[in-house]
Amino acid sequence: MTKRRRGNVLLVVAIALAALGWWLWQQRNTPERQIRSRLDALSEIVAKAPQESTAVMVLKTERLQRGLAEKVAVETTHHELGGTYSAEDLASLAVRVRGAMDSLTFSFSSVQIVKLTATTAVVRAMLHYQGRQAGNVEQDSTPVEIALVLEDGVWKFARFTELDPAQ
Repeated sequence: MTKRRRGNVLLVVAIALAALGWWLWQQRNTPERQIRSRLDALSEIVAKAPQESTAVMVLKTERLQRGLAEKVAVETTHHELGGTYSAEDLASLAVRVRGAMDSLTFSFSSVQIVKLTATTAVVRAMLHYQGRQAGNVEQDSTPVEIALVLEDGVWKFARFTELDPAQ
């Protein structure tokens, strides 16, 4: 193989590798991946380990508040919890609920993005939670619909709706 031919082959390989790298970068940063990452972060923030320190609770509360839209609608069968909250009020409510629990796990499965525009998304998923309080364990799973809005390049939670399990 001549030097010129070898140089052309190396150039083609370099361009192909650069194109592959660009494509992989674009796939890593899709809105779908960003939204799924937000759900994972929410699970982590809401979770409470036994003997969680006050400092960790404060940090998680701040992270939760930053991840919420200015106004957040909550629609649930537990009517006393339903309503529209400011990000600060909903984060405070989460602190009270978490404070009453000895431990809490929170996760999503069967995540489907059912609507996606440039600035809004609607997700349906199964929410699984398990809480321990004074030795009693409560666990459940329920279908939910979650609306997110894109604000300053960050997907933020704008609505949480508990769906009818029969649907």
